[in-house]
Amino acid sequence: MSSKIISCFCKQREATSNESYEFRFFLNYIRGFTSLFAKLVGEFSKNQKSGIIQFTEIGNFNNKVLFLKPEKDQFLSEINKKLHELILPKFEKGENGYYTPENWVPHTTLATRLKQKQHTEILNIASKIKLPLESNISEVAVYQCSPFAELKRFDLKG
Repeated sequence: MSSKIISCFCKQREATSNESYEFRFFLNYIRGFTSLFAKLVGEFSKNQKSGIIQFTEIGNFNNKVLFLKPEKDQFLSEINKKLHELILPKFEKGENGYYTPENWVPHTTLATRLKQKQHTEILNIASKIKLPLESNISEVAVYQCSPFAELKRFDLKG
């Protein structure tokens, strides 16, 4: 069986327009058994209500990834907790220790794999985004990383 890193994303739609963005709930330390992972995320989606989140600032990871950072509120914390409770007992933890139940950074990536000059330029552009920005999380999806591909998408309860 090939070992793939898989992730869970929640799709969000900006409440004031029809633009949509991918909001990342990475569980990307889980390897293999892609169909079981997708099945568990599908079960999760049947019981999880959609909800509103507020992006409050622009953040970065090591000046290489620029992102919108939402307020880590009860709604996001509950989703993170529920996904981990459902999925962790069935899978082995991989090498990435950044996305564990206690250690996670919710974000929407604006730009990635940036060189220093690019980071500065993109940061200047991103600083013009009017915050706070409100969005509704309405879907959850399972993605494979390396190569990146969407595997399955599920609607959340209204």
